[in-house]
Amino acid sequence: MLFWSRFEEEDEDFVVPTMDSYATWLEEKAAAGEGGFGTRTDAKLLRKSRELRLHRLELTHAVVHQCESAPETLVVIPPVSLHRWRRTDDSIDYVEASLLPDGGRGNSLVRLQQGISGYADRFMDVDGTELNEEAQRFAFLDSQGMPEDELDAIARRIKPLAAADDRHPYPSAAEARGCVVPLVPSDLRRLAEYGQLFSSDDVWKQLRPVLYTYWN
Repeated sequence: MLFWSRFEEEDEDFVVPTMDSYATWLEEKAAAGEGGFGTRTDAKLLRKSRELRLHRLELTHAVVHQCESAPETLVVIPPVSLHRWRRTDDSIDYVEASLLPDGGRGNSLVRLQQGISGYADRFMDVDGTELNEEAQRFAFLDSQGMPEDELDAIARRIKPLAAADDRHPYPSAAEARGCVVPLVPSDLRRLAEYGQLFSSDDVWKQLRPVLYTYWN
C-alpha cells in the first residue's frame, strides 16, 4: 500500500484501490465467513460515508508515512474513522502553533495510554487476545499510582473477553503491566491485510495509539 503511487507511475495498467474497492473486498470476506466480527458492518459504514459525503478522503489517506520528517513513523487509521480521527490544520491552528516558543510547527508524536474514540476502554494482551473490563480498570488505576498490592488483586481478575476462555494469565500487577496494552481496532488488521502493509501477519500486534502532528 505504501508503494501504490509508485506502481501507478510505473505501470499504466495499475489502478490505485479506492474506498469502494476496499468495501467490496470486505463484503467478499464477510460472505466467505472471514475477516472477523464487524467486517460486514465496516463495509456498510464505508458505503454510507461515501453516500453522505462525510469526507473526500481516499483509502491512501488511512496510512501516514512522512519519510522526509520521520522515517520510523507509520500511522494507520481505520478507514471508517477517517472523518473523525484525521484532520488538517486551519488558520487558527497555524496561529496558535506560531505563538509557541519553538515556532510550534515541528512534528510530534505522543503515545497514548488508551485507545482513541470508540476504543478508549478496550484492551488486549500483547498476543492480540482481547481482555475483559478489568484490564481497563487496571490500566487506569496503575496510571493513578494505586498501591501495588491492590493492583495485584485487580490483575488477577483480568481474563480474556471470550467467555469460553477461562484463563487468568496475570498472577501479579508486574506481569500485567508488561502485557496489557490498548486494543488494536480490527479494521486496522483488515486494512493491513488488504494493503499488504507489513512483512508478517503478527506485526499488527505492535501497533499502539498515538497522536501524531506533522507539517509539510
